[in-house]
Amino acid sequence: MVAGTFLANSKGWPAATLFNPYQVRDEPLGLHIDSERLLGSFQSLRAPAEQWLKEQGRALKEFDLVCVHQPSVPFVGTFCEWMDVPEDLIVPTFARTGNVAAATLPLQLVRARELGRLHPGSQVALFGLASGASAGIVLVNW
Repeated sequence: MVAGTFLANSKGWPAATLFNPYQVRDEPLGLHIDSERLLGSFQSLRAPAEQWLKEQGRALKEFDLVCVHQPSVPFVGTFCEWMDVPEDLIVPTFARTGNVAAATLPLQLVRARELGRLHPGSQVALFGLASGASAGIVLVNW
């Protein structure tokens, strides 16, 4: 690992909630997602992520591979647009596996290796994202 950080926007936590029926009685049970608010909570992490990358002296388009949590196909395109990442640096996994949360990152690494895109010396950026929103970013020399 070259560098890593964790970012959070706690104002976005209500955007995706799973109500516990044993603790909450006045809310409908199950998972509730406000898609627009959730997307906005992720977008709010853009500036701090860009600032952190700048402090590391790195730009994502300089990496050999960028792995990002893939909750949907459109989200990957949106992430690439926000973070100025050429889409060819991403290894798509959603179409094969759906949203597998944090497992998306190792799946992308395995798939990249299978495709001959990951080898010793590769520069890799990993973006673990979670609802709320939070992001763990790790830069790796493979």
